[in-house]
Amino acid sequence: MTAGDPEWNQTGTLFDGIRIWSERKKTLTKEDVKTRAKQAIKIQVANGIQFVRSHVDVTDPNLTALKALIEVREEVKDQVELQLVAFPQEGILSFPNGKELMTEAADLGADAMGGIPHFEFTREYGVESLKFLMKLAEQKIN
Repeated sequence: MTAGDPEWNQTGTLFDGIRIWSERKKTLTKEDVKTRAKQAIKIQVANGIQFVRSHVDVTDPNLTALKALIEVREEVKDQVELQLVAFPQEGILSFPNGKELMTEAADLGADAMGGIPHFEFTREYGVESLKFLMKLAEQKIN
């Protein structure tokens, strides 16, 4: 719901895709995200979909996509149930302020917490990120 028209992933690898997304997310606007999300949801609803879960990258210091999709969730609530998973695409401990961004995402109204322990700089960071996520979800998510 947020990708838009990024640079083409010439290698087709996950890590190149993450690199491209890292650059693309810097240019996101709330209106752009909302427009694309509503288009996608309109197609889904027209095809009988009633529940949608989307992972939203929260390693954007402004949380642009999350804030936009929270607004969309409210706007489409009579048509479809939209669940938003706060997803730290570039890690929690390996990304500056990753813990704070995940906490803010929960406070803003993310429905669930996602993780990416294999993307953290070390195995220990990966384990610690999972422990952090479990505690955060227990405290913040209803």
